[in-house]
Amino acid sequence: PVMRDYVPGRAQARIWHEYKTYGNYLYMISDGGGNSLQIADLSYLPDSVHVVYDSTDIFDSGHTLWVDGNKLYVASVSSQGGNNSSMSVYSLANPTYPQLIARLDDDFPVIGSVHDMYVTNDTVYASCGYDGLYIFRFDTATNHFTQLSSLVVYPDQGYNHSSVLDRSHTMLYMLDEIPSGAAIKVVDVTDIYNPTVVDTFDSNPGATAHNPYVKNDELFIAYYQDGVQAYDITNPAAPARNGYFDTHYQNPPGTYPGTPYQGCWATYTDLPSGHLLASDM
Repeated sequence: PVMRDYVPGRAQARIWHEYKTYGNYLYMISDGGGNSLQIADLSYLPDSVHVVYDSTDIFDSGHTLWVDGNKLYVASVSSQGGNNSSMSVYSLANPTYPQLIARLDDDFPVIGSVHDMYVTNDTVYASCGYDGLYIFRFDTATNHFTQLSSLVVYPDQGYNHSSVLDRSHTMLYMLDEIPSGAAIKVVDVTDIYNPTVVDTFDSNPGATAHNPYVKNDELFIAYYQDGVQAYDITNPAAPARNGYFDTHYQNPPGTYPGTPYQGCWATYTDLPSGHLLASDM
């Protein structure tokens, strides 16, 4: 790998960031105080990237983001103007200046926070922390959310962190970050109005699953102390581990002393080569 450019965030103490692309544009956020929304034009690569927006006019910070079509979803939005939101949606009609089109709080103020979301064709699988999982549909004609269903009581429940669909969109793999060692849930969403947990699994007792990714019939998990875990989901209801790479080998299997925040934070699965990128803390 060759570093071609570097874009510093406004708050240098923020070591966690989230990135998504839309066309040639890269959207960069972080949460906590002193941040900004940053947008970079990647079309000049491999020479450099050009920052085309860096401001708090739209919002200061957010925890996670997702691009669905020409819309940008941002979770846990904080704004200097006090226009905070558990989740907001922005139009990317002008990709260098997203326009706010909806706030989840306006339709569902009872949702305390959204930590992350998986969005496909305007259907939002929102991981809402201790509030559980909520499934919404975003109506692009009215710019309002409709709740399709929720899952607020389920096995090994904790802080609902993130989820991903299999490619048939019949199974959702749902991760709870807290407490440490919570099992991954396999949720049947064939009937989207009645999501049902049909299985749970984990890599090793005590390890924490953090972020899931699906590519074809493989499920990849960034698994904190257990690194990158790979599962065959040819049968989406019954994941079977078929490989792993322990990025945090300092801890022997089955022993996880100290802070639970050790090891693999995220994985990138979409390189044409098939190689994986793993980010450790």
